[in-house]
Formats: sequence, structure tokens, C-alpha cells
Amino acid sequence: MEWSEEIGGQVNKDIFTISTFIQSYDNVVDTHYLLPFGDVHYKNPQHHDELWADWCEWAKKKPRSMFIGMGDYMEWFSDLERRGVRSINLHESSEKMMDDFAKETCDEFYSQISFMKGRVLGLLEGNHFYQFQNGMTSTQYLCQKLGCKYLGASGFVRIRFCHTKSNDKMKIDVFVHHGKGASRLVGGSLNTVQQMAECAEADIYLMGHDHKKSIGMSSRLVLTDGRTGINLKEKKVLYARTGSFLKGYEPDKPSYVTKSLLNPSDLGTVKIELTPRTKKVEKNGKFFSEKNYIDIHATL
Repeated sequence: MEWSEEIGGQVNKDIFTISTFIQSYDNVVDTHYLLPFGDVHYKNPQHHDELWADWCEWAKKKPRSMFIGMGDYMEWFSDLERRGVRSINLHESSEKMMDDFAKETCDEFYSQISFMKGRVLGLLEGNHFYQFQNGMTSTQYLCQKLGCKYLGASGFVRIRFCHTKSNDKMKIDVFVHHGKGASRLVGGSLNTVQQMAECAEADIYLMGHDHKKSIGMSSRLVLTDGRTGINLKEKKVLYARTGSFLKGYEPDKPSYVTKSLLNPSDLGTVKIELTPRTKKVEKNGKFFSEKNYIDIHATL
């Protein structure tokens, strides 16, 4: 969607999307990094400016990195607040003033993440966003600036790893949703992410929203065909809540975390490592290279 004062219509934040992202590689020993970021809440008084700046500086220098946005990038209106704002009969000059301020804030945030351009799988819509008078959301505007896919409420992204000098190809499927639920305990929070596997078959499941930063892994047995016949393989599956940059407790400052006596969050993001591998099997004293695969690891 291109920026235009004539664009109209209602926000399509509830759409489901599918897309493909191509990641080139030279060596099978090199690790690639998938770095989700979301629940930044930029411009909130309790946004952790220093930690966010440090993370951006670190991510900027990370080799072979990819990024995916998990929603709630800036401190905009919630669903209830947007309905309230739309019910007010504002003058055109007031509407323009709000749009101008929102666009300026989006441009300011983009300047901090512009280094990601060309490496972003897409941006999810969260529950905090601004809707311009032309129907575009602040997230769609960021997607336009970054030249990346707008993922809507949830998305299926296939990362295709393509070797630069051969026909070797591998893939990882990522299923993402901004998030739902608000469990006080880490187990309950991750359970909601694991439930995503009930409706979609993926290698990685990501969810934000509750500001927790946690990871879980499981393995499944699958059968694959190879040069030596049928093979048994263990497939890793990763589940993660992707973290936040919004502080919960600060002396003499109000927040919904303080009011609800919620646990403070471990701020920052999860880091996902994706390493191309070639599995070798032995048969009758000879070693054969079986199908390539992507090894998955994650850290907090």
C-alpha cells in the first residue's frame, strides 16, 4: 500500500498472510540469525530507551541476520481507544495534526530500524497502532518504508535457504501471531504458543503480546527419503514468547504492571540460530550425504 491522502477503507489488521523470504548462504557451517522484535512501545514513558538502542546497535552488526516484527512497535492507541477517537467529530485540521504527528513518530522509529531494510520477513500488526485518516495503519506505513511484507494478525513465513553456488536448498517454516492471553507464569505463557501447533505445521512458533521472554523446544519423529532409502529423523520444533522493551516497575511512575501486581519482565528479545547442516549416514562401510536440513537453537 503506497502512501496517499486518497487511500480509504477500514484497517485490515485481522488478515492472515503467507509469504516466502529468500536467505542466501555460502557455507553450510555459517549460522544465520532470526531476530524477532516487538512490544517495543516506543514513546511510552517507560520504554527502555537505553536497552532498545543497545539492541539495535548489536543487531546492526550481527552477520547473516533476519528480522521479524511482532507488533506494538510504538505507544499508540489500543482497540478501545481507537473506537473512542473515531467517535469524536474532529475538525479536518485536528485530524491532519494527528496524522502529521503520527507520521513524524513513525519516521523517527524507522530511522532506528532502517538498518534492517532488505532483511525483514515482515511486520505483524499488534493491538497498539495508529490508523491514519486514509485507512493505512502505522504498521503498514513502516512496512512501506522497510519494503517488507505486512503480515496482518498472523502469518506463515517460509524461509528458503538457497546456496549461492549450487542448487542446494533448505527451508524453515515460521508461524507467527502477535499474541493472546496473559498468564502470570512462564509455563502458561508458553502453553499458548504451543497451542499454535494445533492449527499449523511449522518449525518455529512465535508470539509476543504478554511481554514475557521465554523459549521451549520439542522433538517429533518424521520419516524422510534419502539415497540409502527411508530414514528416521528427529525434527526440532521451537516455541517462543519474544520479549519486550517496556519497563514495568519504576519508582514514582504509574503503570498497568504496578497496578495489577504483575511480574516484571526480562526485557529484550529471544535470539534464534539457524545453521544449515548436511547429515551423513553409513551403509555397507560407505558414507552418504543425506538431505540437508536447518539446525535450530535459541537463547534468551
